[in-house]
Amino acid sequence: KKQAHTELLLLRNTIPYIPHEETGTILAISNDKHRVASYNTNVPSSSPPPSLVLLISCIFAVGNGFHTEAESTEPFIVSQTHHPQHRHILTMADAAQDAAASTKTKQKWFPLESNPSLINNYIQKLGFDTSLYEFVDVFSTEDWAIDMIPQPAAAVLMLYPLTQTQLSAPLDDTIATKEMEDKVWFIKQRIGNACGTIGLLHALLNAPEPLQIFQQESWIKTFADDCPIPLSPIAKAERLEQDSKIANLHDAATSSSENATGRGNIDDKVETHFIAVVCVDDKLYELDGRKAGPVYHGPTSQATLLKDACKVIKTFMARDPNEMRFTITALAPKQG
Repeated sequence: KKQAHTELLLLRNTIPYIPHEETGTILAISNDKHRVASYNTNVPSSSPPPSLVLLISCIFAVGNGFHTEAESTEPFIVSQTHHPQHRHILTMADAAQDAAASTKTKQKWFPLESNPSLINNYIQKLGFDTSLYEFVDVFSTEDWAIDMIPQPAAAVLMLYPLTQTQLSAPLDDTIATKEMEDKVWFIKQRIGNACGTIGLLHALLNAPEPLQIFQQESWIKTFADDCPIPLSPIAKAERLEQDSKIANLHDAATSSSENATGRGNIDDKVETHFIAVVCVDDKLYELDGRKAGPVYHGPTSQATLLKDACKVIKTFMARDPNEMRFTITALAPKQG
């Protein structure tokens, strides 16, 4: 049987497998065409791997672990000697203060699903106008899937598993310079399971300026005005922690009937995490609330953002080639 390096996409309510004619990519098609996860593996082009059959049989039993966000908010400790150009260096004292504040508040939210329909309703309630742009599933990092997405994308979200392999990968991030940071909106994550909302804030508040026309008196307009770019990431996080309205909006999204699975218990262990990839001033940034600041990934443009973001996402996938829990959504022009 022909072997092919593929990206396998699992969709909710999974039924038949369809081999891609040229690449051997296998798609698991669902009734509502919403993907749960994706991963890279070597698979026969004519049949699914046994592990996938097992996964499909237990996917609803495990629920949130496959497509919701990680609760970990432990700060990355970045030494000043390693990244001397970084403005918001997390020293041991800073990290201790950050962790102490998080412990004091003891806030923990239910995790958000990587579900475009749910996310679009959520950001609309935050105050974002979804009549022009909305989040859509990106079914693969390959060109055929990227070409299916209306362009130009305004931002990209990835949900990925925080496995030991990912966490132990060498720290080779290129941290943004002060000049770069002065143009990027960035917030730290200090609320458990809040990375879905953090990722959406990173996506929406770094979108092209014409899209940042939020409804007057909406939550996101008020928060953006109260937390401009120059405000430190930790100060932004503190204001988010004190905001009961966003906590209620997030909670409503996680309990919505649009969720494909139940949200479980608040203390359930969640092992996946949202990050955003954006284009600001023709530069590509990875924005992860667990890290000290924006991570620079080289030049890009709004026209090539999705393709360039997928290159970054492939580096995460390459660390865990047998891992399944990757999903990608893009903020793209609305069709129809």
